[in-house]
Amino acid sequence: MPEGLIRRGADSAPSSGLLLEKKNMFKVVVIGIVALIGLVSSGYSQNSRFERNTTRFEYNLSLELGSGMFTHFGDLPRYSDYQYPQIRREGYHLSLDKRINSMFSASLQLNYGHISQNGSVRPDIHNFLATTYGGTILGYYHFDNTDQKYLNNRFAPFVGAGISLKYFNLTADIYDVNGSKYYYWSDGYLKDQPDAYENYFTANNINRDYNYETNLKDSIVGLSNMLFSIPVEVGVRIKIIPELYADLSIQYHFGFNDLLDGHVGNGLGDQFTYSSVGLSYVFGTQREEKEEYEELYGDLDMASIDDFDYDGDGVMFREDKCPGTPKGHRVDQWGCSIEVPEEPVPDTVGIEDIVIEIISQSPIDSVRYIIIDKATGDTVYVGYTDKDGSVSYKFPEPELGDKIEYEVILDKTGYFTKKFDIDETHDGRDNYKFNWDGPIEMYKIEKGVDVGKVYDLSTIYYARDKYDIRPGAKIELDKIAAALRDNPEITIELGSHTSSRGSDSHNQKLSEQRAKAAAEYLFSQGISKDRLTFKGYGESKIINKCVNDVLCTDEEHAVNRRTEFKVVTH
Repeated sequence: MPEGLIRRGADSAPSSGLLLEKKNMFKVVVIGIVALIGLVSSGYSQNSRFERNTTRFEYNLSLELGSGMFTHFGDLPRYSDYQYPQIRREGYHLSLDKRINSMFSASLQLNYGHISQNGSVRPDIHNFLATTYGGTILGYYHFDNTDQKYLNNRFAPFVGAGISLKYFNLTADIYDVNGSKYYYWSDGYLKDQPDAYENYFTANNINRDYNYETNLKDSIVGLSNMLFSIPVEVGVRIKIIPELYADLSIQYHFGFNDLLDGHVGNGLGDQFTYSSVGLSYVFGTQREEKEEYEELYGDLDMASIDDFDYDGDGVMFREDKCPGTPKGHRVDQWGCSIEVPEEPVPDTVGIEDIVIEIISQSPIDSVRYIIIDKATGDTVYVGYTDKDGSVSYKFPEPELGDKIEYEVILDKTGYFTKKFDIDETHDGRDNYKFNWDGPIEMYKIEKGVDVGKVYDLSTIYYARDKYDIRPGAKIELDKIAAALRDNPEITIELGSHTSSRGSDSHNQKLSEQRAKAAAEYLFSQGISKDRLTFKGYGESKIINKCVNDVLCTDEEHAVNRRTEFKVVTH
């Protein structure tokens, strides 16, 4: 038996345990039925005047059926280097919700499911499977009738809290499929004999079968099969139609005792979550809609309304398929306009931009703004941003369908030069302007700034343990060469970094070779050697947790394999 569990009987589950479980389930069902009857009775005892003044989403009873996952967050230790917890188990719920007023509702929820925790090889790891069933009473606060932004939205959040009582049948996985008991050895293995020197050569390695064959109810002193908890819930309601909606939510249960996992006596209460999705049906909606319609329109003469021409187009309301036609428009037999709209006349096409500094987000004045016609190579505009960082230019009036192809260059002393292309086809819209996704952002030139980030370089990849410049890397290095030409006042350091995989000396040498290869490629593209230095850092500047002897994924190691191009002087 795992440490912390005090045995006093046989390992197999007694038949009385199953009988007790059935009796407890019967109690829960009876309590649930009584509570449901109470909620239903209160739902139909509301004052009739009060009901008529409410919307169709309020003061109704709804029945929800859903499923989800239980996740245990109790006091059991979990060691990622030795074992892999399997802590998510299926759960189901049936609930009845009663809307009390526009903000609050009360709910009774019946649950069934499994809560589990699994360890593998540590002697202080406990393995259990608790089959639970019980009820939860919750109070909710709804945002859909109090917060204006949710009134006409299909999605409405809610929060809730309450109290929960669950009965559970606790079992553990102590024996394998052949009936051999698990013994956790200090060397990390699971064997069929106790951890002792004399058993070293005779003990056999065995594996967990995750078959929870041992009932713990009568094997642990002081173990009850009841758990009281306080659930706190958050979720969002998705309104599908007036009679139907879905709830996505998560409940976090704070247990009053430490019995669910069978690890008795350490003073840590059991905690678990229930993440679920449920589908609800709202009772009485159609009845209320009919009553509301009769109350609002029951005294009106609908025939006289049908025989009235509201928009003055000569077509009666009952036959008018286009009510609200502008006065003076010619219409067809259905009241729809047959006026031919005028063709749009192109007016002007132009640029309206705001230039800002990317860190402070403040406008930059006196930025030179150059526009070059890509077809002819002619400079068509040179201007400067004002104190608000604004600049504008109107192109010669184009014809419908004309191609608009220009290169735009922005530069200012102390800032990285920025270039982009305009490649559009005029579609005939009046006053059509090229406005990007927000202001144009420029970087200040400062020591230590990574030029690769300024010009949005992709990762430079090398083959494993190689330093040859691959075709994809050449594309990115060409961008660095262009950046150096556009910003002749800067010099940079090319720094190559590796992950911690492999020896320190090997990684240092490899990074130096890669840095040198990248620098030599840039030199071959006409970059002067006095504008570029290079250095290999190996694994000396890891930017995440993945240093030596730390277990990391391939993706986490890949973050550290990088090439940086940092400004040295400007």
